Amino acid sequence: LWMSTAISFINLSQELHKWTHQGRDQTAWWINTLQDYNVIVTRKGHLAHHKPPFESNYCIVSGHCNSLADRIGLFRGLEKAVFTLTGNVARCENNERLLEDRVVELGIKRKSVTLSRNESTEK
Repeated sequence: LWMSTAISFINLSQELHKWTHQGRDQTAWWINTLQDYNVIVTRKGHLAHHKPPFESNYCIVSGHCNSLADRIGLFRGLEKAVFTLTGNVARCENNERLLEDRVVELGIKRKSVTLSRNESTEK
């Protein structure tokens, strides 16, 4: 029961995240209404985390915790902890795009030209 509930909520959070990447015409009216009233994460609120310097708006369910998480440096702290424990650098630091070359090779997507966090702050 616990596992089924956990998996259901994980799937729901990913669906909410997917909707922020879709246009209004690609989602149902009720999804747009929930986003308009900030019940679930909005497109504008979420997409801010895809722009340099890639340091904010990581909450993908409602976005209500973004201001607090950003203010206390929650996700930046987690990035530092992961680096300390594993030596892995955040992808926004090294501009790594997992599987991008394969996706480009298959013709599914064009190669992206995303600035890293450091490159965006230098300009």
